[in-house]
Amino acid sequence: MFCSIIVPTYNTDEERLAELVASIDAQTLSTERFELVFVDDGSTTDIVARLEEIAAARTNVRVIPMENSGWACRPRNEGTKQARGEWVLYMDHDDVLFPDALRRLEEFTNGIDADVVNPKEVRTKPWSWGWDSFTGDIADVSDRGALAFLPMTPHKLYRRAFLLENDIAFIEDRRVLWEDVFFNVLVYARGARIAVFSSYPVYHWVQTGNNTSTTFGRNADEMWGTIRALLEYFKQELTDQDDVDALTLHWFRTRILKAVGPDAMEKSEKRALIDYEHARALTLELVPEHIDEGLSPVSRLTADLLRAGKLDSLRALATSTHAYTTHTRASAFAWDGDGLAFDVNTEFLQDEEPLELIAENGRLLYPIPGVPEAGRGLDITEHFDESALQLSVRGVSNRESTPLSTMGPIHTTENGDTATPVASMRARVAFPELLENRAKLNQRWDIAARVHFPSHTTHRAVRIPSDDFVEMRALIAGHQVAVSRGRETQLTIVIDTDVTPLFKTIRSNLSPIEAITKGTETIVSIELPGVHGPDQVPFPCVLTMQPVEEDGTTIRAPKFKLPAAIIGVDGTAHVRSTPQFLSRGLYRVTVESSGMKKKFTLMIDKSFSQRLLGRLARK
Repeated sequence: MFCSIIVPTYNTDEERLAELVASIDAQTLSTERFELVFVDDGSTTDIVARLEEIAAARTNVRVIPMENSGWACRPRNEGTKQARGEWVLYMDHDDVLFPDALRRLEEFTNGIDADVVNPKEVRTKPWSWGWDSFTGDIADVSDRGALAFLPMTPHKLYRRAFLLENDIAFIEDRRVLWEDVFFNVLVYARGARIAVFSSYPVYHWVQTGNNTSTTFGRNADEMWGTIRALLEYFKQELTDQDDVDALTLHWFRTRILKAVGPDAMEKSEKRALIDYEHARALTLELVPEHIDEGLSPVSRLTADLLRAGKLDSLRALATSTHAYTTHTRASAFAWDGDGLAFDVNTEFLQDEEPLELIAENGRLLYPIPGVPEAGRGLDITEHFDESALQLSVRGVSNRESTPLSTMGPIHTTENGDTATPVASMRARVAFPELLENRAKLNQRWDIAARVHFPSHTTHRAVRIPSDDFVEMRALIAGHQVAVSRGRETQLTIVIDTDVTPLFKTIRSNLSPIEAITKGTETIVSIELPGVHGPDQVPFPCVLTMQPVEEDGTTIRAPKFKLPAAIIGVDGTAHVRSTPQFLSRGLYRVTVESSGMKKKFTLMIDKSFSQRLLGRLARK
């Protein structure tokens, strides 16, 4: 058996459980190749009975009840012991898998020699969560060291024999914050070979607002005590100092400095002060100063102020960085073969005003008012070449997110002693790239810009500022596509669903339409004005044709139901059908496809020679 999916449950919400089970039922891998193991941690509701019902209706589902342990760790460990698969995949009880996940993972593992596969994971809210980890299908990412496990969730594929042979288990206690980090560090410390699978999304971490992870941080002593324990654990378990430094830097940047940075602006004054005191004590004790060398200029200044205990300056810096943002706008849209071309312009703002850098002796300084330690500004010159704007796409319904290949540089325009950052380019979203390896294609896809700047990185939706924007429609690679302006003015590409029907452009009265006769074949072609059609890949539809009088009265005659297709003809989409026989006359026509429907009348007006050829063909 390829895989055992282990799911700890405790008073699980039945609606979320149904979503999880539906995602397992939808797997394209044969049920003989995997099993679903529910390990219930002493639920006090009737959820175990529901689990038993689910198992009774399926041959590859088991339920293991146990006494309450208080956390997901012991259920996971018990599930690992009783699993039958070569690999184990840990799921939380309110998450889902994408339909082709297990089949693709099995195919990937057949060709590699790894103990852990870090599969692409999607999180409901963030645009670019895991952005730097899922860069391709890579059989060996040992060069990444311990960071190969990022993001450090337990939703990975682990070779079961490796876990058991190396006595690797989750720490069992009533409540263990970041238990997955402790677990993954131990897996790495025991010499696990790690691979990354990115070509297809595997796991969706569904953030409902009721997840256990939302309780992290409510108790300051608990949160900071666990961060301390983690930093000490890195030193205890890892023998390579580079690995210790890499993980320490990651947690220093993403947890400690973040707690006293812009996030502090959202907290009460009391909690912000508590977090500052904990962060400073932990930094001075467990974060060596050489770690700061790996920080960005703003984070480096934050670390300096934190170490020096300069709370007022730290708050001023947090206020300044909180006020930074970017706005990326799109305009001048045009179809470009199998893609969409448009102009992209990014505006850099500080306190809702255009950001102005200081140009001084060939250097670029990022001004931070209210922070004396920053001087005239932070020198970001050496980091500026790393700046870039990259487009990305995210599914609105399933939150699948991925970078696109469209990238552009950021430069400056100088005016005396000031310099304004500029990011503009002619962008192109290629639909073959957008369509490739998607877990769910037929949905709305929002386009966003990730703007990496030496001081900050933002990731926000691309907006269409013009109220005059008119929805654009196309038929590309056999898919109906619309480019629209969302409710919040975001640039959205809609594929095969919720699209303003392609047939909308058909006029109610298309009289006359010429039917082309070629030998025995008659071709009816109806243009869809304004609908882009770059290729000949057909989109199937049906024409129902009812003969009528000129006043619209129905003639007593058989209806014709004709197979048809929308195809591209000289760059414009057409509905085309090739009926065996179609008489000259007026018809009421209904064209239908995938929920689209349009009624209109048209006149089939054949020339004398066409009618003669038709008669000869019927004899």
